[in-house]
Formats: sequence, structure tokens, C-alpha cells
Amino acid sequence: MVEMFGISRQIVYELPKRVLQRLSQYEGVAQVIPSNEGTRIRRTALTAAFPGKMVIRPMQAILQEGFGVSRSVGWISELLMEAGERAGRILTDVSLVQLGPVLVVRYEKFFQNEPILMVIEPVSAAILGIWALPDRQAKTWALILMELTDQGLQIAGVVEDMARMYDKSQDLAGLNLPSQKDVWHLLRNAGQWLKDLERRTYRAMKMP
Repeated sequence: MVEMFGISRQIVYELPKRVLQRLSQYEGVAQVIPSNEGTRIRRTALTAAFPGKMVIRPMQAILQEGFGVSRSVGWISELLMEAGERAGRILTDVSLVQLGPVLVVRYEKFFQNEPILMVIEPVSAAILGIWALPDRQAKTWALILMELTDQGLQIAGVVEDMARMYDKSQDLAGLNLPSQKDVWHLLRNAGQWLKDLERRTYRAMKMP
């Protein structure tokens, strides 16, 4: 997170405290996470899969080295499937009304070339929704926005990159939200253009 978002390590360390502070106002929130070895093995495997993007065989090596246990391909596959289904049920049942009006971040990651679509509340870094879907087209994002509003989320604005499907998805969902675009892609492209220009300039200087 420090490298990707250009923030300090202290901010990363403070995030769990901020999340717990926000959650503590709601009843029924578990404050203790089980720490027995079986739970640690499962959580390590899930973390290696996402956000680690690790495929099954390296995951097996990590579990063997870290815990001295051998886990089959079938065990890991079943774990990933069960965790995904459980996360989907939990996120679908969550009421987002209590958050009030919030800015959200729209973001896409890829796991084994398949898109993972995410909506994040940036103050606490809480994931408001995460979907493994076959594409990231405007219609798909429109359905996601509609699903979140059906769960009671009051979106005051969105932070996103300059992908063309984002604006179109708002139109399809019947929304007109303020949008802040990031400039990462512009800076990356400008940097590449600058390198290309420098190479061409040096080549031209060497010509007789």
C-alpha cells in the first residue's frame, strides 16, 4: 500500500485502529479474531491468493515452509471457493445506510487475468463491495452502482481513473455523481513519451 498509493507506513499502521473505531459504534461487531494455527493457515492461504495473486502451487510451498503442513490442490481450491461464497453473502447482507453520504473509490485488480471489481471507502479503506466478474464494461459497473444504492449506500462522489466505461456506467445507472479522476495513467504515458523523445533525439544527434 505504501508503494502503490505513495503514503507513509504510519498511515498504514493506523488504518486498523480507524476501522475498529468506526465499527465499534455498531452492536454485534466481533472484536477478537481467532488466532489458532488452523485459522492462521487458512488466512495465510487466502491472503496469498488475494491480494497476493499467488497460484496454488506456490501457495502450497508457503504453507509447507511457514507451518510445516502439506495441503492438497483440492483443499486449497475448496477453501478459496468457500471463502468467496461466504464473503459474497456477507457483503450482500450488509446495510450501508449507517455510513451516510460517502466518497467511494472504484478500482479494478486482476487475478489470473480475470477482473476483480472493487468499491472502497477511502477513509477507513473498508471494502464496500468486491466482485469477480467476467468483464469490466459500463453495463457491469452500472449494475454494481445500482446494487450498492439498493443496499442503502449514499454515494456523494467517486474517485476513479480515466477509463471511459466509468462515466458511461453512471449514465446507465441513472446517476450524476461528482467524479475525481486520477492522473496516474497520464503521468505514466507522459513518462513513456518523454523516454521515446529522448531516444529519438539521441539518435538524431548521432546522424551525420
